[in-house]
Amino acid sequence: MSSWTRWHGPATARLWGFCWLVMGFWRSALACPTSCKCSASRIWCSDPSPGIMAFPRLEANSADLENITEIYIANQKRLEIINEDDVEAYVGLKNLTIVDSGLKFVAHKAFLKNTNLQHINFTRNKLTSLSRKHFRHLDLSELILVGNPFTCSCDIMWIKTLQETKSSPETQDLYCLNESSKNIPLANLQIPNCGLPSANLAAPNLTVEEGKSVTLSCSVAGDPVPNLYWDVGNLVSKHMNETSHTQGSLRITNISSDDSGKQISCVAENLVGEDQDSVNLTVHCTNPNYPDVIYEDYGTAANDIGDTTNRSNNIPSTDVADNTGREHLSVYAVVVIASVVGFCLLVMLFLLKLARHSKFGMKGFVLFHKIPLDG
Repeated sequence: MSSWTRWHGPATARLWGFCWLVMGFWRSALACPTSCKCSASRIWCSDPSPGIMAFPRLEANSADLENITEIYIANQKRLEIINEDDVEAYVGLKNLTIVDSGLKFVAHKAFLKNTNLQHINFTRNKLTSLSRKHFRHLDLSELILVGNPFTCSCDIMWIKTLQETKSSPETQDLYCLNESSKNIPLANLQIPNCGLPSANLAAPNLTVEEGKSVTLSCSVAGDPVPNLYWDVGNLVSKHMNETSHTQGSLRITNISSDDSGKQISCVAENLVGEDQDSVNLTVHCTNPNYPDVIYEDYGTAANDIGDTTNRSNNIPSTDVADNTGREHLSVYAVVVIASVVGFCLLVMLFLLKLARHSKFGMKGFVLFHKIPLDG
């Protein structure tokens, strides 16, 4: 048996696979924080002693952090903060659970790069306030916030709005503490001057000629006063926006036909939520390689955006041209037929005259042969 067979057979392959598996667990164990257990896709921290004081962060060279899909943390009373860069490496994270712990603060951009997050559970922590900006870019199917000592303020009205508008029939028993430290059901919370904003875009429909420029205007309103920003998606054309308090404008120059059909939105956002007004961009494209005569053949030519002008009075009708051609053809046919008929008549007259001369000649020839010869 060759050395290749000894070292590359099925049994050896299984042995190498087992070794790599052991090494993977060993490396994860070395990188895993105390009081936590780690695998290729999960981090589990539930041991209160000695516990963790910071969000678990694995060494970048110890495992594929993007493969971590679940982080479960429980009974960690000294864990109080989630910083902006604590979770960013776990781009594949789907489920985040922090329960029965001491979480008090979550940075606004903590989940900016965790776009795969679907479930967040912050049950029974120490959160007194929580901004919607943490989650506005996420498509969450579940956000559990039960058992937190929220302060009754406009900062948490978005949670009430979320509870009222979400499609799921299940609701959470959420409370907040008023100025008298009395628990108020969030469903009954009424905060003056605290409501959803509104956005109003001046142009509901927008049709522009390719290469031209256009300016959109938008106004927003609300209390608290909302911020205004433009959502232009992947707009190719050059654009620049100007915002002043509750008024904003968006200038789009040298508009490209590649942007036809794209949506442009004016967004108003405050503590409670957001509202947007959108317009669909239609770019009218003209091809300079084709002359206007192509359009004139059909009696119309481009005049303005989304409009056509009839030019049938300025050019000869193709129907008239066809009728004139038919008349010329008819005259030509009549002339030809008349010429042929005349020629035929002349031939017939010539043949008749020739026939008369031939008849007399034949009779004389016969009579001549009937005369007897002398001798």
